[in-house]
Amino acid sequence: MRRFAAPSLPGLGQRVRLDADVSHHLLHVTLVPRGHRVLLYSSGQELEAELVDVLDGQAVLEARSEARPIQRGRRLVLIAGLPRKPAWERTLRMGTELGVTEFRTFVARHSVAKGDKLERWSRICGEAARQCGRGDLPGVAAPRSLRELLEGLPDRRLLLHPGAAALAPEAGDLALLIGPEGGLHEDEVELALANGFQAAGLGPWVLRSDTAAVAALARYALG
Repeated sequence: MRRFAAPSLPGLGQRVRLDADVSHHLLHVTLVPRGHRVLLYSSGQELEAELVDVLDGQAVLEARSEARPIQRGRRLVLIAGLPRKPAWERTLRMGTELGVTEFRTFVARHSVAKGDKLERWSRICGEAARQCGRGDLPGVAAPRSLRELLEGLPDRRLLLHPGAAALAPEAGDLALLIGPEGGLHEDEVELALANGFQAAGLGPWVLRSDTAAVAALARYALG
């Protein structure tokens, strides 16, 4: 069942009008017909609703179930040495689609990019969540030191490192650490290993930072 964001969730039998962007996606991209049921979500809850009308180009839906909490999946933290803007924005978008629950970033020794665009980063995650029908938003924060970012992580921690052996995926919460375009400095690698990370590989080739992030999520988080 397709999922769409609502400004708020109506009570059973009540109606809600979706905003223009979401209505366009529902009516003209996914072509949901009248009488068809979808899932609406807002503020960590969801419910089933039926498309009953279109007013001024906006979809009107009627709740067919009570609101219920959205079931959370595993905790998935992606820690990245800040890459250049296009690569980081692709990582945010695709990571959101692949289930990352928290993005942490730091200015690594080999980072070219500096500073942060926190408002833009949050907007990218929000747009990606809406596009894929995800009912929750990942956390995304301004860059901090790597030492700070290594606190409060899941027990299973993988450092993506060229030349390391590929590991078998495991169920449960996970933290992944990737470097920027120039990779992680040896001091950064040593710090991660001293804080419970295990080196893990993605094959014989050196990957772009955004490619590495997606490949790591596909292998170790979705497998």
